[in-house]
Amino acid sequence: MINRADFGMPGKTQLSAALKEIIEDKYGLPPGSVSIRNPDGTNSRSDKKIGNLKTDHEQK
Repeated sequence: MINRADFGMPGKTQLSAALKEIIEDKYGLPPGSVSIRNPDGTNSRSDKKIGNLKTDHEQK
């Protein structure tokens, strides 16, 4: 499990940005190449909480 404190990030709203960076680093992708999407395929807000994103996808 990812610990926000490991990244110096106090809030859940910034966790999605950290996840994007982790995925980019792990797979050698260029910065900005990973995006988190809503169920309808549009980009989600950058400050969207992970729980809300999961709920949206479960309701699809």
